Amino acid sequence: MFETVMSNRVYQGSACPRLSNTVVTFGTTATIKNATSPMPPRAASGIHHERDWSGTGIFTVVSTSPKLTGLVSNVPFPASPATTQTWTAVASGSVGTLEYKFLRYDMGANAWSVLRDWSTSNQASWTPGVSNSGWHSLQVWVRTVGSGAAWEDWRATDYFLVTGATALALTPNRSMSGLRVGDLITWTGTVTGPGSWEYQFITFDGTSWRVMQPYSSVQTFSWFPPASTCAVQVWIRAAGSHAYWELYQAASFVVNP
Repeated sequence: MFETVMSNRVYQGSACPRLSNTVVTFGTTATIKNATSPMPPRAASGIHHERDWSGTGIFTVVSTSPKLTGLVSNVPFPASPATTQTWTAVASGSVGTLEYKFLRYDMGANAWSVLRDWSTSNQASWTPGVSNSGWHSLQVWVRTVGSGAAWEDWRATDYFLVTGATALALTPNRSMSGLRVGDLITWTGTVTGPGSWEYQFITFDGTSWRVMQPYSSVQTFSWFPPASTCAVQVWIRAAGSHAYWELYQAASFVVNP
């Protein structure tokens, strides 16, 4: 009969207890590393009498946090302001129940807002409406339920466009070849798509850009351009929207002295 001291406990018997080579789990995923250096038990007398034993080497317990791998919409973009968007977050890696929070950035307002607060549902829906026409971006945050973290991972979309416009044309009232100083050009912006629109006209005189006609319901703009390589842009947005722009169209031309 002999006794073996192991892990601060004394075992007595004819052989040492056998340890299995298995992954240890402490509420999360445990990763065993370098399990190649056995630590033999010793007899109380200091003389080895082991008949059989098995053990791990040094190992590290790694807690696995959730990771977001996707954030997708059920509709393609550009999307109509009347269309309901359903966004789905895809996450993996956690052993616990996950919860999600969705946030939206409005480029025109230059502001973030909570689209949907924390919930175990990985989906959030939004119907923008005309007042929210314009460019936006979404973020989703994820964490394990019960976690004290503000978030454990996050993912964002690129900017996407909400608009009822499907096309925009910018048309001059005359030929753009052979222009000279003193020639007057009248431009007309034409939107394809339902709804009412606002138009903003911007010019380039060869040196700098300038807003010549701020947003209004007037879709025409007249200009005597200087001698230079010039350009005109028209920006449009839905009436009642605070967007910087939804679509734009441009034209460049040469004016001779």
